[in-house]
Amino acid sequence: MARGFLFQNKMTNTVYIFTDGSSNPKNKEGGWAFCVTDDPKSKTIIHKDSGYKEATTNNRMELTAVINALYYSYFNIDHLKELIIYSDSEHVSNPVYFGWLNDWRKSNWIKSDGSETKNSDLWEELYQLLKKYKFRKIKV
Repeated sequence: MARGFLFQNKMTNTVYIFTDGSSNPKNKEGGWAFCVTDDPKSKTIIHKDSGYKEATTNNRMELTAVINALYYSYFNIDHLKELIIYSDSEHVSNPVYFGWLNDWRKSNWIKSDGSETKNSDLWEELYQLLKKYKFRKIKV
């Protein structure tokens, strides 16, 4: 799909993305998915993607869904001013919303209780992506 094609004929600056991740604790297989729309009340999906991974956890898949959604939006949607991401995972939303992500990174991925931040590789990737959005003045 050509860059910017999705919104070529629409005057929208806001995109809504719904994400989810899952895993089976028995066999450790997991999956992630996201869908993109320009109206959260619409049933029209502009783009969707998903993936699968062996030997993973639910939290890794929740993070992976958001990361893949951010990559997709960054490289495929022109004129984006605001990106609203919906996640049912407080594991993903709370660190970003409450600023813990920045704190963890500043402390080399050590949390305030002294424990290591799990999935720091994915948190670092998410941090770098959010930084790119901030540089382009796109509100996430």
